[in-house]
Amino acid sequence: MNFIDSMEGNNWSEDPLRFCEFSKIYDLIKEFPGPSGPDLDYLYRNKNSKTFDFDILFGAGAANNPWPDPKKRKYWKPKRKNILLDYECTAGWDNWENDFNKILHICPYTADWRNKILKTEKYKFVYFPISPRFFPTDITRTFEKRYDVIYSGHFNSMEMDKELILPMKNFNYVTVSRKDCSLTGVHTTHKGVSYKEKMMLYGLSKVSIIHNAYWNVSGLHRDQFANSKNWKKNFAFSEIISNNPNVGTRMVPQLKSRTFEAAAGRSLMLVRKDSFNIIEHFFKEGEDFIYFEKGELNSKLSHILENYCDYIDIINSAYYKVRNKYTTLNFFKDFIVPFAKEK
Repeated sequence: MNFIDSMEGNNWSEDPLRFCEFSKIYDLIKEFPGPSGPDLDYLYRNKNSKTFDFDILFGAGAANNPWPDPKKRKYWKPKRKNILLDYECTAGWDNWENDFNKILHICPYTADWRNKILKTEKYKFVYFPISPRFFPTDITRTFEKRYDVIYSGHFNSMEMDKELILPMKNFNYVTVSRKDCSLTGVHTTHKGVSYKEKMMLYGLSKVSIIHNAYWNVSGLHRDQFANSKNWKKNFAFSEIISNNPNVGTRMVPQLKSRTFEAAAGRSLMLVRKDSFNIIEHFFKEGEDFIYFEKGELNSKLSHILENYCDYIDIINSAYYKVRNKYTTLNFFKDFIVPFAKEK
């Protein structure tokens, strides 16, 4: 396998995609032999065979092109068998999708919509894997908790910030972000920390605030989506079909790494319910996480913290699920090995 990484054009050194360690799969198989199983044993034994002679590309481009820099195309052969891992692109599919044999995507609705148009299974909806090296096992083993609640992510929407971040001021909170929070009473407690430190903070926090959507889509982004044929048939765009900025929350689904990172840190996932609820593809409500709706965060969080022992089974269920099903090793077993075997 030839790993082609577009991260060299990404100035965010702590992008979670960097720490999935896809290109280190052979080292991971040797280091963590238990969960490998026959498929990964097969991969390791045949890593130099023709079966695994293809390119794996990691898209980290603009909203309408996962591989935006034309100069990067010199690093791979368009006619060579390839698979694209695209965690960002939300438009322009007609212009680039034919360059790839298989496209792994983090929106189930987009994957289904494109496959129906193309009349093929080119797209595959996937999860955001965690490298087994980055599980904060020293912390999760002791179940040490120093903080009530954590949020990790960008502050991109004032509506989101007021609903999800502002209530945290009433608790012993942690916020991890690349920039400062502009809300009065809440600040970024950990700015520009390493990925390893972020995972440790999840492990030290009782509850994690989770959402899996891009909030308040702008008119400019909507216009990019609208340039694609039949875009209104994609359920992912159901909240932005109207061009009225005052209609609804104007979200589009976007599976976030924080979902799997929180579970890996044995931090209870308190998840904002929305129109899409894509977390339910991987975790079960009441068994692995708890929902809250608009206006409920403060009361839900207070109740959970007052009765935290009642949620230990839910925390452990999510933890073992991500450890047994959603690591980088599982990702190769679930998606890369089957692709390699395709004729």
